[in-house]
Amino acid sequence: MIAFRCYASPGEDGELQSWYEKQLPRVQAAVVAVIEALSHRQRSHWRRKAYAELKGGLCTGLGEIRIEEPKGVHHRIFGFFTEDGLEFTVLYAFAKDADPDYLMACP
Repeated sequence: MIAFRCYASPGEDGELQSWYEKQLPRVQAAVVAVIEALSHRQRSHWRRKAYAELKGGLCTGLGEIRIEEPKGVHHRIFGFFTEDGLEFTVLYAFAKDADPDYLMACP
């Protein structure tokens, strides 16, 4: 099982929680469903539709949880695995359609 952790800067409520609360209920449900499904799979069984490792440029070393809800609307949640691969720390969530080249998200 993979544990998910949310990064929060000292004194902040958490970037992901704030983003999540602004989403429509069906987007919130999709986020929970994807994270729940991934948490019950070994990392070696995570597939491209729900997850991808980012390569090149500023995003190197990050992975993205991929949510499409409603169809054609893409959301991404950036994070990284601990060295042992048993925990995934969530850093930042955003609408990919508003930042298709990840110019704002990766930095």
